[in-house]
Amino acid sequence: MNRRNVLALVAASTGSLVLGALTNIRHFNSDLFQKNNTSMLIVSAGSMFDLTKALTENYKNSKVNFTVKSGNSLGAIIAVKHGAIDLAGIARDLSDEEDDGKMSNYLIARSSVAIVVNHANLVNNLTKQQVRRLFTGDIKNWRSVGGADAPVNVISRMNNSSTRQYFEEVVLNGRDCVGSAHEFKTAVLLSEAVAKDPNAIGFIAAKDAKGITNVKKN
Repeated sequence: MNRRNVLALVAASTGSLVLGALTNIRHFNSDLFQKNNTSMLIVSAGSMFDLTKALTENYKNSKVNFTVKSGNSLGAIIAVKHGAIDLAGIARDLSDEEDDGKMSNYLIARSSVAIVVNHANLVNNLTKQQVRRLFTGDIKNWRSVGGADAPVNVISRMNNSSTRQYFEEVVLNGRDCVGSAHEFKTAVLLSEAVAKDPNAIGFIAAKDAKGITNVKKN
């Protein structure tokens, strides 16, 4: 396999943005095929995996065979820098240290998450820094962000959820949710748990937030 400089796909997917992503992806089409690669190995962050697989279908009639494996953004960047893979699908932008001038960086889609709290919670307009500190356990009492004198109960998606992977990589800057977080398999189950607990805070993908009214989106 001919290894080459990085083509980093930076973002995570939401279904409605896939068509736009297919348009933007053509910016590196000529580079891809002029290299005469017969196969390409891609490592994609979990939250990018389904979109990356879908994008490779755009080339199913080409002579290039694609292999897409799941990983994480940092590992994918390191692998592509060392020539171990051809393409990295990452769920965040490159840091200044990572962007060394040898990287080709393509934004192909955007995603977002909604922070949800109980309707009884009076806290509004949390900053990204406050959200990060609440979910990592640095802030343990709602009083620290203008709320009641009550413990913060973190509600999370399961560890293998693409929404959680995106949330931890992008919102928490690579940190994990606090170890005491209660985990739920679906956005609906998570919202139901938050709706029952006035001290709870959770997150759901924006695409899953539509129609969920039993919690307050912050």
